[in-house]
Amino acid sequence: MKWFRRKTCEHLYCDDFWLRVIGIPLLGGLMPMVFFGFDPWSDAEAYGRTALVTIIAVGVFWHFDRGVVIYFRKHFPDLSDYFKRLIYQVAIIIPFSIVFLLFVDRVVLPLVRFDVPAPPMKVQILATLILTVMISAVYEAIYGFVMWRNSLLENERLKKERAEALFLSLNNQLKPHFLFNSLNTLVALIPQDGERAVEFTQQLAFVYRFLLNVAGQKSLIPLREEWRLVQAFVHLWETRFGEGKINISFEVPDAYMDKCLPPLSLQMLCENAVKHNEVSREHPLFIRIKVVDDYLLVSNNLKERKQVRKNGKGLENIKRRYRLLSGREVRIERGEKDFSVALPLLSVASLA
Repeated sequence: MKWFRRKTCEHLYCDDFWLRVIGIPLLGGLMPMVFFGFDPWSDAEAYGRTALVTIIAVGVFWHFDRGVVIYFRKHFPDLSDYFKRLIYQVAIIIPFSIVFLLFVDRVVLPLVRFDVPAPPMKVQILATLILTVMISAVYEAIYGFVMWRNSLLENERLKKERAEALFLSLNNQLKPHFLFNSLNTLVALIPQDGERAVEFTQQLAFVYRFLLNVAGQKSLIPLREEWRLVQAFVHLWETRFGEGKINISFEVPDAYMDKCLPPLSLQMLCENAVKHNEVSREHPLFIRIKVVDDYLLVSNNLKERKQVRKNGKGLENIKRRYRLLSGREVRIERGEKDFSVALPLLSVASLA
């Protein structure tokens, strides 16, 4: 019983037990006065018997409507499908109402010898239609409120995750060893190759400008922008470690370059590969980026540096942002010789 109640509540987005306990008697007591013209003060006995029958009928209609709402909520779950759900519900409930009302008038009331005159059938059908719209409107109002509240919460969580991703990346770039390494590289380049020193400074400036002006402002960015950031990092790494020690293969067709992903997700994966693995002529690092089944697959060979402490915050942050943005999961595979992460490629239109 508890399992069934929990499953129905999942689709209604609320526990409507007390709503039914209060709503059915209330509507059943009001309908004889509003639609059928009964006066409880002048003829309390007739009103009481009519109200009892009406309460039972409202209970039947309510639970039938409730089942129809749950059925179409499963098949048309979006908030924008409200009118579609309502039309289907009315199309099913009107024939049911006519059959049910005829059964009550022709079979049930004569059996119980109910001598109170029944209202015209068209009035009963109109009352049933209004009742259906009211019940559906109550459930849709609850659903709309819950979805609106969840949307606000998800936006706040997404802002938090985006800020955390920016913090992680900035933290990595502002650590003393990164700045010292970058400055030492720049100092070594200036007397040897002024042009490369200027280019190195430009790429370093681009990295910080991107982190401060782009990554913290957007939930999604095109792959071409994220790849431009990675290229800037590659230039810094190659200048620092030397050519041939870090090899990045980017095998993405132009048709996928406008696909989107969370900012810094590709950059974090490449930076993690450089951070956690040996980078030398004896053990060069190979990073391969390609598209497989609408996923951006990022893989690298493994030659782990033992002294590097792992906390998994970067990967976990990427996974949480994908869940909040699209509900899709990031795929992670670790083999004996390589490590790969598959990022779903998203489009802004599909998330709207």
